[in-house]
Amino acid sequence: MRLPLVLFLCLCAVHGAAALSHSGFIVDLFCWDKAGHVAIDGADLDTNPEAHSVHCMVDIADCRANGFGLLEKKSDGSYDLKYKLDSAGNTKALEMLDALKAAEGGGRKNVLVHAEGTVGSDGETLSISSIMAGTGEEGHEEPEAGEVMHMGFLVDNFCWDKPGHVAIDGADLDTAPEDHSVHCMADIQDCRDNGFSLLEKKSDGTFMQKYVFDAAGNTKALALLDDLKAKEGADRKNVVVTAMGSVGSDGKTLSLSSLTAAKTSSGAGAETGVGVLTKGLTITRAEVDRDDDEIRVTIKSETNSWIAFGVTTSGGGMSGGGNGADIIVCTTEGAKRYWVTKRAKPTGGVAVSNARCTMMAGMSEMTFTRKLSAGTNEREITPGKTQSFIWAIGADGDTTAFNYHGSRGPVELDIGNLEGGTRSSKTNLWALWCHATFMAIAAGWCWPWGSAIAKVTKNVPGAAPGAWFNAHRMVQVAGWLFGIIGVGFSISYVENDSVHFFESHTIVGIIAFILATLQPFNAAIRPHPTAEGEKKTTARAAWEFVHKTSGWVAVWVGFGAMLSGGLLFLQRADKNDASPGVGVLGLALGMTGFFLFLCYAALSSAVPNNPISRAIVGAKSGYYPPEPAPARAVESVPMQAPQQQSYPEHQAPQQQMYPQQQAPQQIYPQQYTVNAPMGHAPAPVYGQPQAFMR
Repeated sequence: MRLPLVLFLCLCAVHGAAALSHSGFIVDLFCWDKAGHVAIDGADLDTNPEAHSVHCMVDIADCRANGFGLLEKKSDGSYDLKYKLDSAGNTKALEMLDALKAAEGGGRKNVLVHAEGTVGSDGETLSISSIMAGTGEEGHEEPEAGEVMHMGFLVDNFCWDKPGHVAIDGADLDTAPEDHSVHCMADIQDCRDNGFSLLEKKSDGTFMQKYVFDAAGNTKALALLDDLKAKEGADRKNVVVTAMGSVGSDGKTLSLSSLTAAKTSSGAGAETGVGVLTKGLTITRAEVDRDDDEIRVTIKSETNSWIAFGVTTSGGGMSGGGNGADIIVCTTEGAKRYWVTKRAKPTGGVAVSNARCTMMAGMSEMTFTRKLSAGTNEREITPGKTQSFIWAIGADGDTTAFNYHGSRGPVELDIGNLEGGTRSSKTNLWALWCHATFMAIAAGWCWPWGSAIAKVTKNVPGAAPGAWFNAHRMVQVAGWLFGIIGVGFSISYVENDSVHFFESHTIVGIIAFILATLQPFNAAIRPHPTAEGEKKTTARAAWEFVHKTSGWVAVWVGFGAMLSGGLLFLQRADKNDASPGVGVLGLALGMTGFFLFLCYAALSSAVPNNPISRAIVGAKSGYYPPEPAPARAVESVPMQAPQQQSYPEHQAPQQQMYPQQQAPQQIYPQQYTVNAPMGHAPAPVYGQPQAFMR
């Protein structure tokens, strides 16, 4: 049975010698000449040339520049180099490979080609007149002698002959024949009765009629269209076919020997529309085989990473809203199928047969086949119906173990035609913004500033007793509340957008939040401080060590979480949301607070009694602590012996009576001198010196 050949046909006139044809794998000579014929992408060209990729042949400069050759299978099953292409042939081969990459991606392998041309006098240099590539499926055959092969859009002649080549269904066949539908060609009687033809793309990008089918060919075309309608629906478009047959004497009428349609309805157009899951991740093929109840899907990524794709519930994310999502994950270890019911790293996957995972620098590709119907712990795929799917890719270079995804998202999609669906938008982005904002305030402002207040404002002169403690407590409690709110928003975002709790930013953030949360609680059970001058109790000393140490650890771990979170947004900038903006603004907000905290700490170390500290604790403006006045010299007066007063004998001296407890004393206020601002004379202050709380 012949299989369709797709994507490229280049025919040139052949002069001179009779043409020959050869079908075989194409390889670049740079890889073929490597030790053991092992290509740069790891393919063993001696035994497994089908593993050689288009990416290796066209994207690696040495491979692209050193020419190409065709292999031949030997009797022992290994391969040998049959022909080398000449300079013109190398150019044609590159054109073909570039077209193949544009249509199917650099991950395309199994590049079996059919070439026609003449062999040079050395018996090994081939000057080709045409070269064409197969589908990548096994079993490629070349046309019979005298036959031609052509791949192009199938159109009905009735629509082609209409003014401007605008079909009844509105498709402009000159410029967009991929819009022409099976319904128009098979269900409208005039279209059905007037025969069919194949188009060819011209150098200016428009299309022309290349071949017209004879009566037998029209019958085969109708049978093909009726089959497509039955299997994929009348709305199927992009009908690209490969035809083999002989051309009549008029050079235009084609008598078909075979006519096949590419199974994918997306064809080469899969890089546009909903087939693009996100920039750099595309469903390039979705082949539905209803007879065997199967679908074969190919997804290509422009990063070298694991790929995941699965069926979920509407809005259910990677867990199907807790009811399960049916996800296939492709790593270098192969493809495995997982039934995922929670937002965590999947485990217990089952190997998928007939799957292929290709990963190399700059690209990765996953191809898998699965049943359309669903078994236990599986979800059904229904082509023709819009369903909820979910996709994810790893960070570039993460190929062996799928950790946190580098990018992910949901999509509403009819996988039967890759059309009509719309990518789901992230309706919960507000939670991400709020998480970033509240955590930036907590970790960038409250936690560090609250710790600094406790350290440097205890002894600010003029502050009310306990002012530093009140300020410290107020800021730290505010930081704790902001942190709780921020964590709440992160949980909300997880529930809606499948951000996992098992990567570095989250772990660091949780540690910082736990430490910050413990601070108010261990402050509530603190032992009472000892009186000034007394030795601290063991319990008090231990509590102070734990409280202060855990507080400062929380500050610096929170700084790390804040920094990693901001960078995480930037690294995982998904093209359908505003993650980069969240990262920049959140990081700027938090880093501003932390930078000012560092500046304040440096200022307080140099100038303890600074205006910021005084403002924080509400110290009285212009107040300065008193200092004891210097001792004044006292004039020494010699003591004189008391003189005894004489009285008359008959009169005794009278004693002046005073209260028993206290003789009258003249009280003078004690004078102190306090320091005055620079440029002012010291001013005396009377009274007792004030006591200052430390």
